[in-house]
Amino acid sequence: MQRRLLVAGLLSLAAACQQQDPIVKAALTAAPTVPPKPVPMADIVDRKWVVDAIKPSSDNAFEWSRLGINLRLVSADKRVGGYSGCNTYSAPYRSEADGNLSFGPALSTRMACAEPAGVMALESEFLGALPKVRSYTRSEDHLYLQLEGGGEITLIRDNVSSG
Repeated sequence: MQRRLLVAGLLSLAAACQQQDPIVKAALTAAPTVPPKPVPMADIVDRKWVVDAIKPSSDNAFEWSRLGINLRLVSADKRVGGYSGCNTYSAPYRSEADGNLSFGPALSTRMACAEPAGVMALESEFLGALPKVRSYTRSEDHLYLQLEGGGEITLIRDNVSSG
């Protein structure tokens, strides 16, 4: 009997939630978001950024974020470098204006890694995406690198080792 009352109560609650006041429903679903925007290069350089996702990609965000693939734009020599999942890499970068960013060809160490499974494919995908970067935006602790022809690399600021 108690179980039936509990189920009936849960069904009533679910029905009430579906029919809630439109103003309350709008307030609950319309969470304010800060759209990404171009920011000065000074706001993104000399900080470590960790790859959270690449879109489109055959792998989900967890696969990207667990590897620690990262980049740091070094303002002094206009180079980007970091860890690409197995190897370290470096490439020149250019920015003609706020929000504009492109990378030259990347140089990388040539180690092969068997673990974790699939790491070499993800590394190749990341390094292959870098030359396609055409612009960037930032929203709070996220950096978004827009790729030529669509797509995006999403990075999170590494607050542990960032300046």
